[in-house]
Amino acid sequence: MSKLLNAGFVRLWKNKLFYFEILIFCALAAIACFTQFREVRDYNVTITLEHSLFNCTPFILFFAAAFIALFTGSEYSDGTIRNKLIVGHTRFDVYLTEFIVNSAAILIVYTAHLLLAFMLGLTMFGFFTIPVSVVLLQLLNALFMIIALSALFTMLALLISSKSTSTAICLILVFSLFFAGMVLNSRLSEPEMYQAYMLSENGVPVMGELTQNPLYISGVKRQVYQFLFDFIPIGQAIHVSDYTFEWYYPLYSLVLIAITTAPGLWLFRRKDIK
Repeated sequence: MSKLLNAGFVRLWKNKLFYFEILIFCALAAIACFTQFREVRDYNVTITLEHSLFNCTPFILFFAAAFIALFTGSEYSDGTIRNKLIVGHTRFDVYLTEFIVNSAAILIVYTAHLLLAFMLGLTMFGFFTIPVSVVLLQLLNALFMIIALSALFTMLALLISSKSTSTAICLILVFSLFFAGMVLNSRLSEPEMYQAYMLSENGVPVMGELTQNPLYISGVKRQVYQFLFDFIPIGQAIHVSDYTFEWYYPLYSLVLIAITTAPGLWLFRRKDIK
């Protein structure tokens, strides 16, 4: 498998899309930092380095979907996967190599983004105001989340021979996950009670009694919503950007890796590759 890995990384270093994604994601980091710096300057708000570092993490889903679908899909269109099998490489080795190279590529894109965000943020906002250990926990969560993303999109890209079809499906899935994550987060963020306001006889708004929020969810339904939000990659990405961490978040990513890689490998070994 070492030869496959060497060939995969050589192909990665020559891939223009890889460097284009690094450029775009780094540009996104710069835009976010300068926008926040302008808010500090013009509106006297307080923004710290930790607030600016992980802001763009949810967008890595789009970068991962587009890159893996196109990068792996071109292996089919160029006949590379078929040639690997013809010369004697096993389907297990081919699948695992694609997964490793794809994971490394997305991690490099994300790391380049974080390094630029850190350097700019350090210059504009100073050093962290929270323990570095908290930041490292978010990095750990992001690491597992990105590998889980790579496992999901690698499975789709290797099981769908058409590059255009796999790209479309991966992007549709990302938008669906993004929308689902926003809905779940919105419902979970609803307060149980809210303060009602009334107008006095003079037309001045006054505070009324606390009122039950009809949009608040509780009980088993809330537990299901919370589990789904914590489990899907967009939920993990939002947790990273919000500095929310629980010990089981990386475990959820490991479960996602297992439930995508195991059936993906099983189906790939039985796939008719022409």
